[in-house]
Amino acid sequence: MKKIGVIGGMGPEATLDFYGKIIQSTPAGCDQDHIPVAFEVCPQIPDRTKFIVGQGEDPVPLLIEASQNLINVGSSVLCMPCNTAHYFIDDLSKKLTVPFINMIDCVQQEILRKHPDARSIGLLATSGTIQSRVYHRVLEKNNMSILRVTEDFQNTLMDIIYAVKSGRQKEIVPTFQQCINTLENQGVDVIITGCTELPLLMPYISTMVPTIDPTLSLAESVVKFSLGWPEEG
Repeated sequence: MKKIGVIGGMGPEATLDFYGKIIQSTPAGCDQDHIPVAFEVCPQIPDRTKFIVGQGEDPVPLLIEASQNLINVGSSVLCMPCNTAHYFIDDLSKKLTVPFINMIDCVQQEILRKHPDARSIGLLATSGTIQSRVYHRVLEKNNMSILRVTEDFQNTLMDIIYAVKSGRQKEIVPTFQQCINTLENQGVDVIITGCTELPLLMPYISTMVPTIDPTLSLAESVVKFSLGWPEEG
């Protein structure tokens, strides 16, 4: 098995959720069947969205430091359970000796595998992820168009994400349901919960549209990598 290095803390509860999904995705009959994972949990990494919109500190130096720490303990590959942080993945890859498993690519592969006819993709994500177009660049190459909520709902969605980060999940579920309903009403084929805080709300949400959880997509991919299994599709 190959050791997986995880840059965590963006945010902490999303990191915990990611490890739970790694465990759930591993075909293990005993402790020794689980894959080796190293975590560098660094909540002090500056806010990714604030930097992308020109209002905050560059997170790259701490992302590189966290990556190097994971390499130093023997990680064969790195990953980040944070959608917005993938804006920086090219900069990181140029300065590191170990590759990343890209969460955005994992989502694309899951859509192509499970929903090959999907063309209209609803994206719920941070303003940083939207503005940086990390999903647009990947999905539009496969003839998919991305639909998002209105600017007012986008501001509300950011409030929802920060509420989850502060432990106030249940009180904002009705508002998040409205965001889901807005995309449903636009006739999307698939909805991506494209911020790692948002899947934490999905057990309380009702929708008839298939949803993609990027955290789970990434977890399944890192397990396959560690075990030496080929990716599907």
